[in-house]
Amino acid sequence: MITNNYFYKIRGEEFRCPLAVMNGIFNTGLNRYKQVTDAVIAYNTWIDCKSPIQISVGQNIKSADVLPQSEIRAEAPIRTTIANNIIYNTIVDPAPLINHHKMDGINFKDNLIDNNGAPYTEYDVLESATIQMKKVNDWLFIPDDLTTKKVSTTYTGYEFSGITKDLFGSSRTTKNSVGAINDLQAATQFTINKKKYGPTWFSMDAILKTPTIIKASNTNLIEKINQATAGDIIELTDQNYTLTTSLKIDKVLTIRSINPKKKVQLTYTGEANTAAFEMNPKGNLTLKDIKLLGSKTQYAFAPLEKNMASAYNLRIENSVIENFDYVLRATKGSFSDSITVQKTIIKNCQNGIVLAADDKGDYNAEMVTFNQCTFSNIPNNTIHFFRDGYDESTIGGVLTVSNSTFTNCGTADKSDVLIKTRGIINVNLFSNVFTNNATAFVAILWGEKNNHHSNNTLNQSGTIKVEEQQKLKILY
Repeated sequence: MITNNYFYKIRGEEFRCPLAVMNGIFNTGLNRYKQVTDAVIAYNTWIDCKSPIQISVGQNIKSADVLPQSEIRAEAPIRTTIANNIIYNTIVDPAPLINHHKMDGINFKDNLIDNNGAPYTEYDVLESATIQMKKVNDWLFIPDDLTTKKVSTTYTGYEFSGITKDLFGSSRTTKNSVGAINDLQAATQFTINKKKYGPTWFSMDAILKTPTIIKASNTNLIEKINQATAGDIIELTDQNYTLTTSLKIDKVLTIRSINPKKKVQLTYTGEANTAAFEMNPKGNLTLKDIKLLGSKTQYAFAPLEKNMASAYNLRIENSVIENFDYVLRATKGSFSDSITVQKTIIKNCQNGIVLAADDKGDYNAEMVTFNQCTFSNIPNNTIHFFRDGYDESTIGGVLTVSNSTFTNCGTADKSDVLIKTRGIINVNLFSNVFTNNATAFVAILWGEKNNHHSNNTLNQSGTIKVEEQQKLKILY
């Protein structure tokens, strides 16, 4: 039973919409998608939510040619009741209810919708009504009169007698109304005590810290990084730096040139297969106005090989990265919340950005963005962002590549794909220029999912291919 819930301005789609009633797989095990049966969804309120009710989410009948029958979600919900709910919008929602497959197995009763005066006619399962709402605070809206006929008319189905209280604990036994809230006074007196929720170590109160600017020379850079506290800025005062060992990044730190118009040169001479910048758990690095040079055998950036217990973040701005084996090489089990590269030149590296260390459904980064960048002479893995497995209900990473140029890349890439995005759900390639890249495909996108391309210029660089139903590995 899903009862007495209040949803406010939820914007997710399909799997992440406010109420997703999924399709199931025929005769499947408990670890997969069982068909929805005998569910009760009652006494809920949705305020200004985008398409709050979606039925048969996840149906993938069109994928029957690329998936085994045991993975086809074709079983629509049955013996299910959706009743006594309110949808209220201050701006018209063109699709408050979406049916992805079938919903004839659902019993809809006494569900009201006030769609800012626009009548709802697509399906006969929601009743248009004018509901006067009282705004209690920034996020709480409740019907101003719970005694009107439409609001107080409720459906009673099997086991509904067990729903005896509303969202705030008020009784539903003597009087009752649709929606999550059944008593105006109790709702107006409700306040959230933030101390009752969440882990004890987390605080909602922002701690403001003015960053300290620490000036570092070639001789004391490592010492200054070790002395810095989270949020500090390291300004490089010399023009040339030589790094013989990795710089360990385990806190929020900005490293930048003292003069934005004159890039400082950092030359990394460390051992092969080590990183100039070693990203540790909770490491959060912003690199600005830097020219970073290697000797073809090392990595510019890489997380630890083991024990990456928490995520790292990386931001590179107005810089040059040259002569590395890998620009960024993810390790198994590592994860980055955000990787952003902007106004940066990446050239003469054997491999580019490789986020493909896991092969069991995990992936190595969430938000990956390249904007106004230049890639040249990258023979392998110019951008390789990978997620295996077919469970697309996982968001699966977000890649955006825009306003960038790619020249003479992919000359040794056996995959014949310049930007590899296999299994990544959200991909957007737009306003880029590809010239003389030795691959058959700039990218192979997953058309059925949120993969898009637009306004790209391709000169002797193959094509952008779209596969509507992409065949992926079944992992379980």
